[in-house]
Amino acid sequence: MALSGTCALLRHHSLSAEWAETWAILTLDLEALLSDAFYDQDGTKQHAFRCWVMRRRHAIRELCVEWPAYVPLEGSLWMMPLISSIVATLADASLTSLRYIFTCEVPWMDTLVPMGPAALQELHIQSCHLSVVPPALATLACSLTSLSIGLCEGFAGHVGPPLGLGKALACLTGLQHLRLDCATSASVLDGISQLTRLSSLVVTGGGFVMLPRCLSALRGLASLELTDSLLHSVPEVIKHFTGLRTLLLGGNRLGLNLLDSVDPGAPQGVPLALSALRCLELLSLDRSAYLREMPQAFLNLPRLTRLMLGGGLSILAPGPYLGNLQELSIRQCWCSQQPRSLDALAGATSLRRLSLNHSGVGLELPDAIVQRAGLTYLDFGGITMSRLPEGPYTASVEELHLDSCAVRPGTLITSLPSLPYLSRLNWQGNHKLGIAAARHLLARAPRLRVLWMEEHCLTKPARQALQVAEVAVVDTTYHPF
Repeated sequence: MALSGTCALLRHHSLSAEWAETWAILTLDLEALLSDAFYDQDGTKQHAFRCWVMRRRHAIRELCVEWPAYVPLEGSLWMMPLISSIVATLADASLTSLRYIFTCEVPWMDTLVPMGPAALQELHIQSCHLSVVPPALATLACSLTSLSIGLCEGFAGHVGPPLGLGKALACLTGLQHLRLDCATSASVLDGISQLTRLSSLVVTGGGFVMLPRCLSALRGLASLELTDSLLHSVPEVIKHFTGLRTLLLGGNRLGLNLLDSVDPGAPQGVPLALSALRCLELLSLDRSAYLREMPQAFLNLPRLTRLMLGGGLSILAPGPYLGNLQELSIRQCWCSQQPRSLDALAGATSLRRLSLNHSGVGLELPDAIVQRAGLTYLDFGGITMSRLPEGPYTASVEELHLDSCAVRPGTLITSLPSLPYLSRLNWQGNHKLGIAAARHLLARAPRLRVLWMEEHCLTKPARQALQVAEVAVVDTTYHPF
């Protein structure tokens, strides 16, 4: 579409832009578009915008369009031609990345994906009601390297993935990064198997119980995410992805079929064949409520540096995987099972970040943590405790989370050990902080700069003491009204 046509559509509207140093990133504020339409009486804004577009249309590389929530259908339909014309004009110039973020009130229009010059490299569509693949997707086969399609969860539950998505994906042979949220079926997985250049694949909310063997052709995968997909067992086809460095399997049902098994040697939903993934650096099994221990297939991973566990974990098993581990997170789910033994942490000599958020460790920290030196990040959120013991573990801590930890008022904060390098402390969900506790905190943590807590839980004298010490108090409490 010609530039003059675009300006004609925009003559009564404005937009806001967020720019990088190169003036290449544009974000449309649709809420402002709707409101400003009624205030441009003298044409000043239309002239300014005409000049603005004329000068910068060749510089814009990335465009993000986000629909505000609770916009009536009439407003959404009114904005569609406007947005389509903007996209068409920028596609004729230099646009390489296009992102749409929808709400349930916004219908899909195929004209939102430009049919123009096939130079678009990245296309991201989030939370949309997309029933059929946009025809323009076929014109991007030679240029598109990154694609993400996320359906509204309710829409996907009734309609399913977009018609023709599997066939369309098979044609996008240049794709290197693909993300599908609630948009997966057998035909879609078959189409993905043709994308041999993929290095990153994300499939969430798939609702499948296995992956077809044809996916073994994706030998170049370096990152794979299969979260919230109802998997009872990790698909064995993953063993072929020997170059994987990142594997995210959180929010599944691994080991569910063996929940009532009394055999301690029973498999935990992870095939032993996955021990072939020797290049793994990041492994996530968080929100896996039925895994009782670290799967045997992952015990000998030599390059693992980040590990996320959760759910029904009852013991942290020793093994070579701990040798290079720098970050460990164990987060409890709804399951009542609690970690009972963390003694294996003695083998994690490189550990720097440790999160036991809501893990149910208990009132006292185990020696495997207290005697661990070199830690820079600790998250004990949700673990009820009366005190933090002295030990080598506090010597280098820079960030500490103690949200919703205190058993009784004043006991935990006034028993803090020396924290010479602490700069950030999370104290949300605890009791009120008075002047005595604030002074003790400042004495124990002289480098403290950020304190997360509710404003109403801070007495006036304590607030003044923190201000004098140049500590910023940040209240992140969500206030819906």
